[in-house]
Amino acid sequence: MELLYIDESGSMNNITDKDKNYFVITVLHVKNKNSLKNSFNRFIRKNKEKLKSLPNGNKMFDGDKFKEIKGSALTPDIKKEFLNYICINNSFKVFYVIIHNNFLKESLLKNKEVGFNFILEKLLTYKIKNNFLPRDTNYHIHLDNRNLRTGMRDTLRSFLIRTLIIEDELIEELELTYHDSEKVKFIQVADFFANLLYSNLMTNNYNEVLNQKVREGYISHEYNFPYNRED
Repeated sequence: MELLYIDESGSMNNITDKDKNYFVITVLHVKNKNSLKNSFNRFIRKNKEKLKSLPNGNKMFDGDKFKEIKGSALTPDIKKEFLNYICINNSFKVFYVIIHNNFLKESLLKNKEVGFNFILEKLLTYKIKNNFLPRDTNYHIHLDNRNLRTGMRDTLRSFLIRTLIIEDELIEELELTYHDSEKVKFIQVADFFANLLYSNLMTNNYNEVLNQKVREGYISHEYNFPYNRED
């Protein structure tokens, strides 16, 4: 069973402000659950007081109790530290798509939930067809329950089953589960990477560390949507 955890940063929109030009969807492919969980927990135990003292650290705690890691609440230095801490033992790989809002069709902007499903389907199909993700096996996809309206959840499953199983015969079975992100550390890690990649689009502050993690095999190469943009 292949385990994928998905989250996002930014939004799909037709606003022309520079900081609204992008929407990022990340897919965390977990290969060693115990290793990644242990690295995550050790980082929190070691840095609990430091995290609480951050300007937005209260977003990650309920009183003294840790709730969830939030990329948006971390400083650049802490982001780099967390990144290096969890990138160990080849326990995961991150796949992602950068959506360029300025080049989206109006039909996608008017139907954002369908657009999300469509783009995620394209990303997973590409990655499996080109052997970045395993073929001919079962997948369990985990998502933050804040990502989509309840009525769209079965639609995503239908999108993926139609393409990945029925049309292209790439995988065997597919499960989708929606969670409260506070209860699932790996969705929090997916959120962290979504925020990190989105922040880098805004600032270029993380080029060096991201390129290093690409070379080390923790992050896959960039995937863009739409494909025919002129940039």
